[in-house]
Amino acid sequence: MCALAFKAMPVKTDRTDARDIAQLMRLGWFRPVHCKSLPAQEVRALLTTRKLLQAKRHDVEMSLRGVLHGFGLKVGPTTPKTFEGRVRDLVACVALILPLPPFTSPSRRHR
Repeated sequence: MCALAFKAMPVKTDRTDARDIAQLMRLGWFRPVHCKSLPAQEVRALLTTRKLLQAKRHDVEMSLRGVLHGFGLKVGPTTPKTFEGRVRDLVACVALILPLPPFTSPSRRHR
């Protein structure tokens, strides 16, 4: 309905647009919208980032399980705290994949 009102206006300049929008506001054609507070936006960003990091960590762990499975090594059930140790124990048996890079990520160190 509001778009039809703007299309019907013959002259479209910034000044007439501002005046017409003010008129539509006075008529009540626009409803107020809720804007989230800055702290709420920050919390949402942190939660979204945390979820992303958790998903990526899970993807890396599943990928490692798959690679090790190709060598006949099964990681088995582990917890987030015991996964690294279990992988290192399995890799110690295989000379080809012995030089593992440092495995500890910042998200893992602060558990």
